[in-house]
Amino acid sequence: MSPRPRFYAFFVVLFLLSVTGLGCQNPPIEPITHLPTQETNEYYPPKWQPSEQGFESILITNEGSTSTIGTMYAFDPTIFRFAIEVASTSKSVAEWMNTSSSLIAVMNGAYFREDDSPAGLLIHEGLPQNARRFDADKSAVIRLDPEPAIIDTNTEYSIEGTLEAAQSYPPLIYDGHFVITEDTGKMARRSFVGIRDDGFLVLGVIAKQELSLYELSQLLNREEYRLNSALNMDGGSSTGLFTHDQNLPLFNSVLPIPNVISVYKKSD
Repeated sequence: MSPRPRFYAFFVVLFLLSVTGLGCQNPPIEPITHLPTQETNEYYPPKWQPSEQGFESILITNEGSTSTIGTMYAFDPTIFRFAIEVASTSKSVAEWMNTSSSLIAVMNGAYFREDDSPAGLLIHEGLPQNARRFDADKSAVIRLDPEPAIIDTNTEYSIEGTLEAAQSYPPLIYDGHFVITEDTGKMARRSFVGIRDDGFLVLGVIAKQELSLYELSQLLNREEYRLNSALNMDGGSSTGLFTHDQNLPLFNSVLPIPNVISVYKKSD
């Protein structure tokens, strides 16, 4: 056979091998088992997740959005103890966190006056810190010790036996129902306390977006957050929530504050 027929025969063989798949092949493609659907930014409702220090956390997002605007921590009262810390010198939430190595978490506390004294009822170590009270029909008390609970001050509330508590306003959710029915449109960073459906104490902040109190109550009543009750706390520039776990979202207060809600392990 002359060189030219051999040349054509060589290319015919290559063509047949490529058609029948008997030539050089690419390696097999590994199956992708977690590929999302057509939506590249598909929304998945946030879930409560365990943390390194034994409490749970969940991201706060606007419904249908993946952008984090805040966070919540949930604490089992059989494992953790809670207190109201009061200081003569105000500190940022991050600075409060550094006052004790045994602190698990710190969140800004109750409303205060220009002289840093509490604006409503505040009890620390069984002692009322002032004589002032908010209007009973517009406020509630977060009792931290003994057993955490949000108490409607419209009912008769005795402070006897209460070791740690703070009065604030307004209530956001009672027994799974909205308390706020009208939107004033007043916007601010927000902080709140809550009781989850399993009795866990919840501390939460909305620090990356301003919300009205009506919007906050609507947001917190979402099923995935599992809140039976919630009470608004001092917000705005006081808003902050901190822990030693650097894997969680941490939000420092813009201004120093004179009182905080603190969390410790009961074994400490």
